[in-house]
Amino acid sequence: MEIHVVSKDDYSKQAVIPISAAALNQLTDPESVRVRPILISLSSNNLSYAKGGTALHWWDAYPVPTNLVPGASEAASWGIVPAWGYAIVTESTTTQILPGTILWGFWPTADAPVDLKLVLGDLDGHWIEVSGHRKNLMTIYNHYMEVSRKDFPVQLQDTELADFAWAALFRPIWQTGYLLNRFVFPPQNTTPSIEALIHPSGTDLPWTKEDAELSQTLLISLSASGKTARSFAYQIFKRPRENGPTKFLQVTHEPNLIQDVGRRLQSSTPADTISYQKLTYASEEKAAPEWLPEEAPKKVVIIDFGARGRALEEILELLERRYSGTDVKYVILQVGYQQKVIYFTLHANVYFALVNA
Repeated sequence: MEIHVVSKDDYSKQAVIPISAAALNQLTDPESVRVRPILISLSSNNLSYAKGGTALHWWDAYPVPTNLVPGASEAASWGIVPAWGYAIVTESTTTQILPGTILWGFWPTADAPVDLKLVLGDLDGHWIEVSGHRKNLMTIYNHYMEVSRKDFPVQLQDTELADFAWAALFRPIWQTGYLLNRFVFPPQNTTPSIEALIHPSGTDLPWTKEDAELSQTLLISLSASGKTARSFAYQIFKRPRENGPTKFLQVTHEPNLIQDVGRRLQSSTPADTISYQKLTYASEEKAAPEWLPEEAPKKVVIIDFGARGRALEEILELLERRYSGTDVKYVILQVGYQQKVIYFTLHANVYFALVNA
């Protein structure tokens, strides 16, 4: 059994630490399960988890055990990069989750067992991790879901493993677009008693109907040809016209890849797709681009899925010039992660949030 660790200061420094069965403590805490990952996905998201591991507490999900490296300070300098996928319960102190249960969720990059403290969520088969060291993690990363149950010794069929592999790769991407559309910016006709409004950073923060309203909004997607951005665009293009934005602007390196998606989905949402080069040109020339509406919207929502270079700064500069003197509200959501330092001055009514995705 092994765990994979990465230096928090230099991601090129990595190590594999072996773990023996004798190093595992007896599972005694109530409401606890011991699980072992069986299949996880590795993608560019994992690099994002390393880059934002300190700021967004992803390192807190699975701290490096101090007994595996010499000294607590040494352990603190290393981190376990988490990944989405499936794990199987090998031991349990609760009768509600039996050994052999397969769970979907957020796991360490390891094949060694880890312990979770789980309480039942609002729906059957949905569990919430409540360990103290994970209290600062965003909501979605502490959510685990029962998939099935197997008898030991567990043998998964090839078709099951294939299904797990596809889900591990694409479920995190598509669930982000779905959750943004359904809970952060839900259509007006959504039943309030069923679909609660949820703040982009988690359930503990306020998010009003006005915050969630898109019908009088210019919606801008940066890094729009990325996988997560495409999943969100699909949701937007499938919305009824009366519940969609006044315009949907997508900014990407390759506009040709996505510019016809709305038409193919028979969407009535007004949309434009432009390149980073066109954005930079408009910013440098201080021109009034035709792809920005002349009439000021009530709100501008910018969702940055990991844009390149100064794209966010440039679009903000353009918006400030275009709608100078108006009372436009600006909301910036950071979904993707590309390391950059952003300096800008805009109206006082700018709201910035890191998305719980």
